[in-house]
Amino acid sequence: MKARRNASPGTNEYKVGDRIKVRLTGGRFVDAEIKAIIETSEGKRLQVSFGEETARTYLWQVVEKLR
Repeated sequence: MKARRNASPGTNEYKVGDRIKVRLTGGRFVDAEIKAIIETSEGKRLQVSFGEETARTYLWQVVEKLR
């Protein structure tokens, strides 16, 4: 199994309200706003919103931090 590379810095750099570019599962790239940082037994995930939609994403899906 191919190891995923962590393209994003640690979560210490992210906070609620930050704007980020995210690669969604279908391959679509969106500019999103962080609504929550969720800590689970599998690690930290980000709740993001873009347009009228929301999604829960892994940190490795973050492409870059905007602003």
